[in-house]
Amino acid sequence: MKNKKVIIIMLVLGIGIFSLNLVNLKKEKINESKESIKSNDTLTMMLETEAGTGIYEETIASEWPQGGYVFNTNLSKCENGGIVFWDDENKSVKMKSNISDKCYVYFDKYNKAELNVSVNKDDSSITVTVTSTDEITKYYYSKDGGSNYVESTNNTYTFTNLDNDTSYQIKIYGIDSNGQTTKEYNETIKTDAILTLANYIKNTIYSSDGVNGLYYHDGVGTYTNANQEAGDKSYRYSGANPNNYVCFGSDATTCPEDNLYRIVGLFDEDQDGIYNIKLIKLTIASSTLLGTNGAYRTGDNYYYWNNSTNTNKWSESNLNKINLNTNYWNYLASKWKNLIATTIWKVGGNIQSKIYSTTIKNVYQNEITNPASALTYEDEIGLMYVSDYGYAASPENWKTALEDYSSPITSSNWLYNGSYTEWVITPRSDFEDLVYYVFSNGQVTYLDVDGYYGGPRVRPVFYLNSNATLVSGDGTRSNPYRISA
Repeated sequence: MKNKKVIIIMLVLGIGIFSLNLVNLKKEKINESKESIKSNDTLTMMLETEAGTGIYEETIASEWPQGGYVFNTNLSKCENGGIVFWDDENKSVKMKSNISDKCYVYFDKYNKAELNVSVNKDDSSITVTVTSTDEITKYYYSKDGGSNYVESTNNTYTFTNLDNDTSYQIKIYGIDSNGQTTKEYNETIKTDAILTLANYIKNTIYSSDGVNGLYYHDGVGTYTNANQEAGDKSYRYSGANPNNYVCFGSDATTCPEDNLYRIVGLFDEDQDGIYNIKLIKLTIASSTLLGTNGAYRTGDNYYYWNNSTNTNKWSESNLNKINLNTNYWNYLASKWKNLIATTIWKVGGNIQSKIYSTTIKNVYQNEITNPASALTYEDEIGLMYVSDYGYAASPENWKTALEDYSSPITSSNWLYNGSYTEWVITPRSDFEDLVYYVFSNGQVTYLDVDGYYGGPRVRPVFYLNSNATLVSGDGTRSNPYRISA
């Protein structure tokens, strides 16, 4: 048997409660009620060797056990009737007695309860759910590494109003039914980045060229006519009918056809890799959207490119100024306007041989990269480019001159509307009154700005702000993408 540890002797001149302070174990005297009290081996501390065994050994520790042990009230006794008990507030043993006594205090080996934590998170919240084999009476939750805790009796807690794409140091501990502190859960958890539609298409829908009808125009593709890519690092939809539908302007459960738009592609990557999405209306715009003033042809449901002056400058077009960027813009509710980006449209145009009498890559370079002039126009709503139409056809057709984009090429070009002649935004640079348009058979040709041959129709085109958030949908016509600001 080991030598007993001398802790304290108490001489009491009346009933009292005394703290048994192990820090003073080696002191020979302790003042209490002005009496000198000498140690005479009156307190023995016993620690359980292993949890649940009931086997105890005397200890020579100089401090009360603070972790891994719990005071055993049933076994802790004094020989002459004194009472010893655990003071949880001060984390020490106290004695109540009216005479000197010899006491034994027992501590059971205690395995701290473990917490199992499941985590659910999104871009603005983190929800934690705690389970344990032990009964937990209180939980303490922190998102800042323990600087601040929230106390709760609920095993589930949600940290709200968090910043997206941000790391938080989550700490959790509990108090079990024995009043003991559990083991601590400690983990860094990062909130989700806001799932923008652009990021979803770029990172989820696109996996390799051609999958889901998407092609990355980096100029190094390996498919047929990949050398005809635009080389602008855009992601463009091509082919007969890709799943690129978006419901815009309506929150109806079933999207009205008049609110269906399609994604031309992702454009204008910035230094942070952020793209804007280019949309075009699925069907031609009615006079309800564009109005019957401006470039509207009275008595017919189509529009001139310009009917105010005999010029093909987009800045002077009534279709641009009145029908698209006034009437159509004002038709949209503020919620939807906030999703549209202000855009610099390249409207310098080029000559016939450099636009519709050449392959699509040359069209792109002559229309966008090196147009005949540096004319631009800044506003929200525009029309599609000739190159948009050309690249919407499946890649095997990209070496075909756009003046020959007729059947059967039209069957593999989702931008071909099937029956109507349609205006584009690009002018001929060698004539002041001519602009390009898509004829009803699919060919690209040109027409007078106030021409009405074929009854040219209009489909508004615009870019979504890069922060347009994906809410739901899979891009099919029956379940189009739904977005919000």
